[in-house]
Amino acid sequence: GNVIDRGQDSSGDGRWSHFTMQGKSQAKVTFITAYRVCQQGTPKGKKTALAQQWSQQQARGNKHPNPKQTCLDDLSVFVKSKQDSGHSIVLMLDANESLTKTNSKLSDFAQELGLIDPIGTSHGYEDIPATYKRGTQCIDYAFVPPDLTPFIVNSGIAPIGKGKPTAYHRLLFLDISL
Repeated sequence: GNVIDRGQDSSGDGRWSHFTMQGKSQAKVTFITAYRVCQQGTPKGKKTALAQQWSQQQARGNKHPNPKQTCLDDLSVFVKSKQDSGHSIVLMLDANESLTKTNSKLSDFAQELGLIDPIGTSHGYEDIPATYKRGTQCIDYAFVPPDLTPFIVNSGIAPIGKGKPTAYHRLLFLDISL
């Protein structure tokens, strides 16, 4: 396929980037990589992503920013706009939240968009490893619509350091054959 579009989070908060590919069948798939801050509440440092997003959102008139939730809200609007235009979505997200925790906002987000976690669905959640080096839970995900799952020929989570020796997160992969 050919890349027909590319871009980034239009708010300027730097939360995601994307590109869209169009295949021979004219099908469009938009790939999104996103980062959702881990903290909630008032920023603890001046140079963290939370502090940067907090100050940018305040500058835009939001008196009580919540960058962690705003990321999901804004990302949802973006994904829905692509879905409404007939695009399939592959969303790779450092969510900083477990999909399986009780009252997971991440789970609500995925369900609202009709996206599933093919790695967890395929391999199970019982033994899914922590995806952050100092963490205890899976907080990184690749989401797709259910109709894309028949085209996933392989998926998984690599050991810490595989692919990039200095990485703090595990590499997730989907091998998609369209």
